[in-house]
Amino acid sequence: MEALSKPPSLWTRISARKDKQYRESIIACLEAALDTARYSQSIEEKTAAEIQSLRNELLEIYGRKKSESPDNDRFYLEFENRYRGTADEIRKKQEPYLNYIKELFSASSNPTILDCGCGRGEWLKLLRDDGFTHSNGVDCNAAMVSQCQANGLNVERCDILSYLDNTEPDALEVITAFHLVEHFPFQDLLRFLTGCYRSLRSNGIAILETPNPRNIIVGATTFHFDPTHQKPLPSELLSFACEHVGFRVRDILQLNAHPDLEAAARFLPQESTLLKVGLESGLDYGIVIQKP
Repeated sequence: MEALSKPPSLWTRISARKDKQYRESIIACLEAALDTARYSQSIEEKTAAEIQSLRNELLEIYGRKKSESPDNDRFYLEFENRYRGTADEIRKKQEPYLNYIKELFSASSNPTILDCGCGRGEWLKLLRDDGFTHSNGVDCNAAMVSQCQANGLNVERCDILSYLDNTEPDALEVITAFHLVEHFPFQDLLRFLTGCYRSLRSNGIAILETPNPRNIIVGATTFHFDPTHQKPLPSELLSFACEHVGFRVRDILQLNAHPDLEAAARFLPQESTLLKVGLESGLDYGIVIQKP
């Protein structure tokens, strides 16, 4: 009993005190290391955000610099004049799209329409002639913008992605883009679709048209005529990307089937399904999407 009640020796007390100080020292070191790790993570996140912001700025500057070359702009305008078709031909191809706009809006309601990559302005002129006067265009090609402005069309020269980024949310009823999306790297395509979704009002629509790689001639040859094209966009991929950012796909239209290819397909055996599809599919397809 005396041994049990005997107070701790001086050495025991000193050892206990040292153990406590040691533990406290370890805890302090661990807390300091944790604070350092948190600070490092914060710095890393801020640095990554700044790098991404700088990357976006450089890409936009690079894009502007490329498009600021008069030779590039003139080349592409002359290229379009030779291979895109005449203004009357393009107008005839685009007229069916008016039905989608008229279904939702009357000309008297004056919906706000933005044509992205308006090119020579065929669609804007068609809209204006049909009474949709609140229609604007944006394109980065100085030669095409000058031609549009000379025809009295309201067109601004600007990087399209930056333009959408700076558009107020829910500001537009209709966005159109004819033969534009195939020019975007994929990340820029998603950025474009996201910008369209943000800029449109509820129930607003976007109309996109692009070369149809399901057509054997387009996929093998004509898509590659244009040196600024990125990659063909099958309708399955583009429709999925549209749905991914929130759109509802209303229609996918097979357009501009080639009569010679359709005639050739009729001579194929019935079991040649894939080849028949490759010949009978339209040279282009349109996709009509709507913001819920």
